[in-house]
Amino acid sequence: LEHSPKNTVVAYLGDDVTDEDAFRSLPEKALGLLVRNEWRPTAANAWVRPPEGLIDFLDRWIAAVEDNS
Repeated sequence: LEHSPKNTVVAYLGDDVTDEDAFRSLPEKALGLLVRNEWRPTAANAWVRPPEGLIDFLDRWIAAVEDNS
C-alpha cells in the first residue's frame, strides 16, 4: 500500500484474531472485512457471513471495479 496511488481502493478480508493487526493498520479509507459465521468484537469495519455474504461482497466489489474502469 505504501507504493500505491493515494486513491487506491483497498479491502482486507480476514477470518480470525491473527488478522486484527492488519485491520488496525489499514489506512482510514480502507475496508477491513471480518469473514466469519459468527460475529465477534473486531477492529474490522464490517462483517459478513460466508459463503453467501462473502460471495455477495465479492460480486459487488467486482461490479464496482468494472464500473470505474
